[in-house]
Amino acid sequence: MVRAFSMGENARGQVVAVAELAPKGVGRVISAAGMGKSLGFRRQVTAHDFVDGKQDTGKKAFIPWTPDDSQPKLLTLDPGPDDRLYDTDGPDLPVAARTSETYNNYRQWVEWAGVPWSDYGYWYFRARWKDQKVTLKEVGQGLIILPPQPYYP
Repeated sequence: MVRAFSMGENARGQVVAVAELAPKGVGRVISAAGMGKSLGFRRQVTAHDFVDGKQDTGKKAFIPWTPDDSQPKLLTLDPGPDDRLYDTDGPDLPVAARTSETYNNYRQWVEWAGVPWSDYGYWYFRARWKDQKVTLKEVGQGLIILPPQPYYP
């Protein structure tokens, strides 16, 4: 949990998505040839967010699979000797007066020169906040059912 000025305790997830390249050793070839700039790690989100018992109108809430890519400083796109790419994300709760809830499904994939180069990897983050306290904070693999109504009315 992170202390936040406007919300008392605030819930934030922390995820490092890892894409492992195959066959073994391809990372060294990509790095040595300077071809790492052709790689991309993409992410999309679909979420249901609620603020004070009502649907939030934020940029990601109630929109199917909207872009949610990391900033370049949070990505490692040079696979090097371990044949891996890394993307760091830290989803959190929307700001609210009384209650805040977020339920997020993410999908990520690797691209080569803008063309998908992997299957989707799925993960989720969900959190609730009420009375200046975090009441739920969970990050995991897979997808969750996005609730149509808030937990806290």
